[in-house]
Amino acid sequence: MLRAVSIAAGLLLLTGLNTFAVRAEVILSEEERAWRDSNPTVTIAVDNDFAPINFLQDGRPAGIAVDLLDLIAQRSGLHIEMVSDRWSVLIEKALGHEIDGIINADLTPARQERLLYTRPYYRVPQALVVREDAAPFAAPEELPGQRVAVLEGTSRVTYLQRHHSGAQIVEAETLLDQFALVIAGQADVMLSALPVTHHAMTENLVTGLRISGVFQTDEVDSLHIAVRNTAPELRSILDKAIADISRGAAAWQ
Repeated sequence: MLRAVSIAAGLLLLTGLNTFAVRAEVILSEEERAWRDSNPTVTIAVDNDFAPINFLQDGRPAGIAVDLLDLIAQRSGLHIEMVSDRWSVLIEKALGHEIDGIINADLTPARQERLLYTRPYYRVPQALVVREDAAPFAAPEELPGQRVAVLEGTSRVTYLQRHHSGAQIVEAETLLDQFALVIAGQADVMLSALPVTHHAMTENLVTGLRISGVFQTDEVDSLHIAVRNTAPELRSILDKAIADISRGAAAWQ
């Protein structure tokens, strides 16, 4: 399996790859071509509160993940229609097969009952954030017995339930709500993606908080596109496009 690139490398590589002329489409099987011809437009969900990976800019999806989808469209010949909303809304639509797929989905057992996953394309380290005057949390093993703020509907909820059941989970609707919970003392620590957390703290001039620990786990870090399990051909088409993009990125390293 091709190695998933990091977010930092991904930003540089995707930006660089976009400066080149569009490459030829990947070679599809007869079954894949038939599926694409019957389904020329696919709807892919993009979270609107995950900057710099994906977010809304002037009302339109933008960010690294959107650049990736544009490259996938070029390689696959699919027209990708992006649907944007809060993550908790989008993942329910994906699980209900109201849309064809969702980007940046971590792989969980419950989701696998309804969704098929592409190969991973990024690995995103996780951050533990506390108040400036609080004791640090350096690793997730220290979370049991603590109130942990996480985004609702994300794999971080199930990750804590599966591996750190002693933690008290406090679900928040947005990243800014997570910050507010910790600042107000309604949560002891928050768990979120490192680049997204750092970006939000900088852009929103968040004070009174600090990143006290960073860790990685395949259960949360590895990002995929998850598609409805009634469309295995779509998953294989996307896999081929991601592999082709990964090869191009590797050539830049």
